[in-house]
Amino acid sequence: MRKRISGKKVENSSSFKSAKDAASEYAQNPKKLNQLLDQAVKKAHASKGRLAEVWESLLASFRLLRAYTTGQYRDIPWTSLLSIVASIIYFVMPLDLIPDFILALGLIDDAALLGWILSSLKTDIENFIEWEKAQAKDETMTRVNQILKFCLSGIGTQITEPRNSEKPACPDSSEIRQH
Repeated sequence: MRKRISGKKVENSSSFKSAKDAASEYAQNPKKLNQLLDQAVKKAHASKGRLAEVWESLLASFRLLRAYTTGQYRDIPWTSLLSIVASIIYFVMPLDLIPDFILALGLIDDAALLGWILSSLKTDIENFIEWEKAQAKDETMTRVNQILKFCLSGIGTQITEPRNSEKPACPDSSEIRQH
């Protein structure tokens, strides 16, 4: 019977300790962190099936880190941020507890560590997702207000001019982008 690798065991490995040591440098350098994220996204999509258990949390952590690099999102404890960055560094390392070139086994440690870290930071990730939803609502409301403002700004001219049946009273989105 095969023994399952736990995230805790991977977390105690020398490879993860190296990743933790580098995490602060990445977190303080947006360019470097974005390059790391580019590698991680590419590897994640290539390994999507084997990361199914952590997929949604992993994608959310990628978005969180991207928002962090741009300064849009900073409402995360520094230790949580470093744990996420360290787990992403470990994920892209080809030589870790179980080297990635070992077919069918190479991602077991990566998935175990990601699952362990992301589940332990579930609240931080859920807070980020809620923030994302609020941002989307704000963007939608801003867009609706822009459309209403545009539509209402033409009311005076549309009352005095005959209405052209081919042109709607309120423009489509391509016309709004031009203004």
